[in-house]
Amino acid sequence: MPGGKRVQRVQRRTGGITSSVHAITVDDVRGRRQRVVLRRWTGGVWPDGDGDDPAVAVAREAAVLSALCDAGLPAPRLVATDPSGVAVGCPALLMTHLPGRIVLAPTDVQSWVRQLASQLLAIHHVIPNAQLPEFESWLQLDKVVVPAWTSRPDLWREAIDVAQRGHQSAHGALIHHDYQPFNVLWAASGALAGVVDWVWASEGPAAEDVTHCRLNLCLLASAEVAEDFRRAYEAEAGQTLDPWWDVASLVDYLAGWTAEGLQRQAGRRLRIDAASLDARVETLLAAAMQRL
Repeated sequence: MPGGKRVQRVQRRTGGITSSVHAITVDDVRGRRQRVVLRRWTGGVWPDGDGDDPAVAVAREAAVLSALCDAGLPAPRLVATDPSGVAVGCPALLMTHLPGRIVLAPTDVQSWVRQLASQLLAIHHVIPNAQLPEFESWLQLDKVVVPAWTSRPDLWREAIDVAQRGHQSAHGALIHHDYQPFNVLWAASGALAGVVDWVWASEGPAAEDVTHCRLNLCLLASAEVAEDFRRAYEAEAGQTLDPWWDVASLVDYLAGWTAEGLQRQAGRRLRIDAASLDARVETLLAAAMQRL
């Protein structure tokens, strides 16, 4: 760290799957105290067994944070990188610390949802000061089949057919690509304070961001909260989103989303109701198919 002299405190942050995150308090040579965040890619994998290429992940997030440094977004600023792991022991990135905490069970759900939607639209309106990495779709629609647990197989059969026959647009706006409650920080006042984990940000379809967050809200809260988020975004954006993305995102739930993975990210902040996840997604899928 430039000007760094002594590490005073290290705090591990919970929730990461493919990387380990620590908040670090450092005194510089003039005795000034500063908090930074060290993110190390330690070889962790997603629930479906896939993992990030650590060196690529470091390079991507560094490029994105640099491109957004003057964008006015509540995002961290890049401090340093160690893409080969020479200094840290594994590929790593050092960034400024953002105040706030993750909130998964807000007291004012409607305000929480409105702010999530408003911040996402603000992200989509940003023009970065440099070219971003190319968009990479996470959809695994070729792997999905009608689930054995459903009582509505015709619904899923039709939805899978719609998703697999549709086409994805890779153009559009700046997207975060993993915008969801685990990557948003909140102040004690209830105001949205920051957005983190920019490693997969790119130019891409805004609807992908909305539907990814919508699925997460469905799994963490309810189908009703997820629909409120979509409506809030569309009302502020002044446009209706392509419902194909809704259907495709919900069908992709079958490709590897698990209650265990969600609980690992939630930690002690929220107990995931594993027994209701499938039913919540099915309710939201039925609504998406009606809109389609």
